[in-house]
Parts: sequence; structure tokens; C-alpha cells
Amino acid sequence: MGLFNFWKKKKDTGDALHNGQAASEAEPATAISASPQQPQDNIHALFSFLSKDFQQQGYDDALVNADTSYMQQNMDAIQGDLQLILRRVKVYYADAVQQLEFLIETRGRMGMIDVVDELKMKLDKAKSHQLEVMQLEKEIQEGLGAAQRVMISYKRGFTNGLAAIAYRKMNDINF
Repeated sequence: MGLFNFWKKKKDTGDALHNGQAASEAEPATAISASPQQPQDNIHALFSFLSKDFQQQGYDDALVNADTSYMQQNMDAIQGDLQLILRRVKVYYADAVQQLEFLIETRGRMGMIDVVDELKMKLDKAKSHQLEVMQLEKEIQEGLGAAQRVMISYKRGFTNGLAAIAYRKMNDINF
């Protein structure tokens, strides 16, 4: 008898999903996971990339292919990823500033003083982040600061990988 109840419960659950009864229970979980705390294209995405440690990746790459041209190609790829993130962040803040300026203008005409004040604070923060992004862009183009740290980290890992290969080969030779 219990076996038949098991199948009946499964059927009831399936019918509830088809009728849309249980769908409302799943929606809040989806809504929560779909809205992250921080947008992925803001300055935090750039800082996240710049704070990564590429030493392990460089080490692993050296073990795969111990050629320095391979190292340079991977460093170029890292630089390209950094440039792509930088462009996304710049577009994000340009759009945000434009949208905030529009909202300030329209809400100001409607007499929403408190809302306009809040929007102005957000605009100031967006412009501040925009200036920081421009400063980081300059450092990236010159290969200084955080961008230099990323490349040094990768090179260090690659060099350590080459050293590990040399040490292993040296131990294989019996005198």
C-alpha cells in the first residue's frame, strides 16, 4: 500500500506544478538568485580582476608548455581580459551618469527634492568611481600599479614552473 502512495504523491506534485500552484513557491528563490548584490560591470569587477593572483596560473602554464612565447601569449590574453573589463566598466559608468542626470532633471521638475538629493549623491559617487576608473586605465596603459602586479604575479608563477621543470630534470640525471 505504501508503494502506491509514493506514486500518488509524485503524481500530485507534478499536477500541482502543471496547474501553476507550486510555481509561486519557486519564484522568490529565482528572483533572489537573479539579482546579485553588486552589478558585474562596476568598479568592483575591475578591482576583483586586479586583485587576482595569477601566480598559480603561470606555474601551471609553464608545466604545460615551457616556451617563453607561450608565456607572452598568455600575458597578452590577461592584458586583453583586463582591457575588456575596463571597457565594460567605463560603459557602465557612462550609462549610469547619463541615467542619473536624466532622473535628476525629471524628478527636479516634479518637485521631488528629497529624491533629487539622493540621486545627486549617487551621481557624485558614480562620477568619483568614473575618475578612479580613468586613473586605473592610465596605470594599465602604462603598465604600472595594479596592472603591473598582475603581470609580475603571472611571470613569477611561470618562472617558478620553469624552475620546477629544471629541478625535476636535474634530479633525473644520475652522476
